[in-house]
Amino acid sequence: MIEDWVTEPEDDDSRETREVFALAGLALYCAQCLEREIVNILSLAAILRRDKKGTGKDCSQAYEKYIDRVWDEGFRKTLGGLITSVGKVGVKVPPDLRNQLIQSLDTRNHLAHVFFREKAEAWYEPNGKRLMATELTEMREQFVKTDRALHALTEPLRVALGLSDRFVERYAELREQGVTEDRALTIAIDESRANDDRSPETKIK
Repeated sequence: MIEDWVTEPEDDDSRETREVFALAGLALYCAQCLEREIVNILSLAAILRRDKKGTGKDCSQAYEKYIDRVWDEGFRKTLGGLITSVGKVGVKVPPDLRNQLIQSLDTRNHLAHVFFREKAEAWYEPNGKRLMATELTEMREQFVKTDRALHALTEPLRVALGLSDRFVERYAELREQGVTEDRALTIAIDESRANDDRSPETKIK
């Protein structure tokens, strides 16, 4: 059953127009997923630095405030600022991936600030909307490709923190229960560390 807030296009032209806007929204969503991946990396790096200083197991309230601050600082940065920050936290980004990040930044800025103004006449051209849809799909694929490459690059960082598949499953479970994102992350990390303490062979060195 379709909800009452979902409207049906009046004709084929309206359906094509809706598809273009939907693809633009999806591309922007994927760009934000890339931003979130970078914020995750900065947060994990901050947690690892705190552990190495021997302050990773202080009182939970102080620890939560620390995590909240790291996340808040990350989400206040632009995508360009986030990309710059990655290189400052000890994550070695290969030249090809760095180029992907820069290209994704340019693409995201183009989509957010230029794309629809630039395509103003394309709405009325015979294949205009089809070409716009193709370009938007390519943008989305670029964001996804860069996001996945960055995620794979930082796998050792997650392993060093003991963020296993069990951690990811527990985090997802907490989110489904309505626990806030920051709180779910903190709980999942604490539980993962508690399990590591009970299993000497999995301790972080």
